[in-house]
Amino acid sequence: TATISVTAPTSNGGDSIDTYTATVAPVNTGVSVTSTSTTTTVSVTGLQPGTEYVASVTATNAAGVSPSVTSSTFVTKPALSTSVSSATGAVNTLLTPITTTLLAEAGSSATYAISGTLPAGLEFDTATGTISGTPTTVTTATTVTITASVLIGSDTKTATTNVTISVALSPQTTLTLAGGSANIGDTVTVTVGGGSGSGNITYALAGGTATGCSVNAQGEVTSTGAGTCIVRATKDGDSTFATATSAPSTVTFFHFLPS
Repeated sequence: TATISVTAPTSNGGDSIDTYTATVAPVNTGVSVTSTSTTTTVSVTGLQPGTEYVASVTATNAAGVSPSVTSSTFVTKPALSTSVSSATGAVNTLLTPITTTLLAEAGSSATYAISGTLPAGLEFDTATGTISGTPTTVTTATTVTITASVLIGSDTKTATTNVTISVALSPQTTLTLAGGSANIGDTVTVTVGGGSGSGNITYALAGGTATGCSVNAQGEVTSTGAGTCIVRATKDGDSTFATATSAPSTVTFFHFLPS
């Protein structure tokens, strides 16, 4: 919205002014906007951001319409936004670049600055306003402000926008666990697949119908009774990957294996 302040004419033909009409036109290309007011303040809406305009004003009363008076040029504030308002990156994984969109008339030029601290491994491009890179450490949510300084005609205007970035550990690939079957007194070693990173693997019982189920640190399952022993595996996280736990796997024990 632009507010046009009008100086009342010194000669009104003997009648008070009924209305003032302001027509605001882009200096370069675009659509003009017209607004009317009964006071010397005319508000004009619908203007494009980051655009150089010139206003012409007429006064109307019972005697007719005055000659048009043209103002000096003025520039509306540009608008700046980012491709996302918040983003969560993963350690040692390339971040989808966060780009900016600047709304300003064609031919404008802009440079960008950032305030606030980006997570380690990310960088800011002052020519495009883009945040990119590969984060290297876990970071709680932090908000940075991007400012565009835009040269429109001979006038420099600024626009700002915020984006919040956090970094978490990367998820492991799916951790799988394969069971098996055996006679009571024998041992079944469950088999782990998937997972990522260098974390240690541990095993735990998660139920079952057999009595005396047991699993050791090597994933060896035994039972003193017939039925099922349900086991899960957990792979610890490391500096890159979060902890992962498998779906439950069933080991079945028989008095004698069915033939």
